[in-house]
Amino acid sequence: MLFKSRLAVIYVEYSPDKYEGAFEKVKSYLGDSLRERTVYVIVNNRDEGNGSSIIDAGTYYIQGNNLEREFSGWQRGLQFLREKKIPFDVVLFVNEAFEAVQPSYLGNYNAGWIALKTHLLKSAFGAIDTLWEKTKIHGKSTRAWINTNCFFMPASLLEKLGSLVSIDNGEMDTYIPKEFPGPAGLFTDSSPVNSVYREHLISWLTEGWHGKFVLDERTWPIFRAKTKAILNEALLSIRIRELGHFILPYSVPTFAFLKTRGLFRRIRKVIFGRSEEVCREETLEGGERHKGIA
Repeated sequence: MLFKSRLAVIYVEYSPDKYEGAFEKVKSYLGDSLRERTVYVIVNNRDEGNGSSIIDAGTYYIQGNNLEREFSGWQRGLQFLREKKIPFDVVLFVNEAFEAVQPSYLGNYNAGWIALKTHLLKSAFGAIDTLWEKTKIHGKSTRAWINTNCFFMPASLLEKLGSLVSIDNGEMDTYIPKEFPGPAGLFTDSSPVNSVYREHLISWLTEGWHGKFVLDERTWPIFRAKTKAILNEALLSIRIRELGHFILPYSVPTFAFLKTRGLFRRIRKVIFGRSEEVCREETLEGGERHKGIA
């Protein structure tokens, strides 16, 4: 279905009263262009379990799993689509806080065209975040990533990825101690997060984030949970690029991209060097810029 891409929207919620009307806003942004080819899966991560129900034709409600916040909810939604054999070419992943801080830009573009570009180019589309600091995890650059509160991915890429979750609760203990270690040792000695990225994460969550907090024993679980979500966001983009796919802003012109992607690869190699392997970071900067997970 090359020119009639089937879209699945996996919408994860946890506090629907706090973000009242968010799901309806997503539907309004998508408009009528995909109405007959769109299925919605609402995943409630507060209502944990394995149950599901039909809200109306083309809209399902399922119980979620908040272990990895929205990432495990999205994974539960994908599992539901596959188990029910609901066909899709593209998935729009979105959470209830997708416009909690600033616009998602989803309403600025034709959703049908974005879905088609996602399908044709086999790339992930969304708002692209960037940092100029040399942040790394496992020695790989995290300086450009796709904002995961609202993004499109093709079915072919999702099959390759397997799971959207890169770090689960068990693995997180190798990054950050389970118990509050005091201000001197917030990351484990073996943590694969470089010092620049550690400083950025601490600064962002305690000074820059809209939900900033004082870091102490009481807020340690919040720090761990938010850090894990941010790292899962960064690692998802890394894994996408390593599989040979692209992360792209909504605004990229399809045919211009196809014509110039080799040029961008060469420019990035010259600017950043081979050591960071950014010849694989095919992100086109200049898209909408955000500050990461809401």
